[in-house]
Amino acid sequence: MSVLSIFAAIQSIENERQRVFVETLYRNYSPWVLSYAYKIVRNYDAAQDILNESFIRIIKYVDQIMELEEYKRNAYVKRIISSVSMDYLDKESSETKKAELWKIITHSEAYNEYSVDTLLERMDLEEILNNAMNELDERDRTLLIYKYSFDMSYKQISEEMNIPLGNVGAYVKRAKSRFVKVIKKDKR
Repeated sequence: MSVLSIFAAIQSIENERQRVFVETLYRNYSPWVLSYAYKIVRNYDAAQDILNESFIRIIKYVDQIMELEEYKRNAYVKRIISSVSMDYLDKESSETKKAELWKIITHSEAYNEYSVDTLLERMDLEEILNNAMNELDERDRTLLIYKYSFDMSYKQISEEMNIPLGNVGAYVKRAKSRFVKVIKKDKR
């Protein structure tokens, strides 16, 4: 399913409150979902498919998700992504990839025993970073995700975003600078 298909699926939600909720969820969670899925499958196209399938499942259960508190919603979305990723890996039938996924899932902060203070600090930091990313325009956000989450080369970014190869480094540097400014502004 393409990105256009997922937007069509979101637009087809008849209840306006639910549609706005899913649009906001997509805007806020899609960079994180894409990054998390990529860590699991190490393939950009597969990560994009997982993102889309995850949001199809979210649309299916939107009533229940809307009722959840923020921290429970995060955990629920993470479970959906993990489930969709496992389904993908089942199709790939790679025991190595399944083992890698299990390692990622079981070593995430949700499964480790941290003090309440440590968890709150991590949540605060994650919230600051997510808020800063959401304040960036789409191009800056995409550049940073491609470079730092997907570890894509400038050549890959150039091809994916239709940017001249010689300009990619400058664009990434400026996006990073704007990201830092947003974080510094939020700390005040």
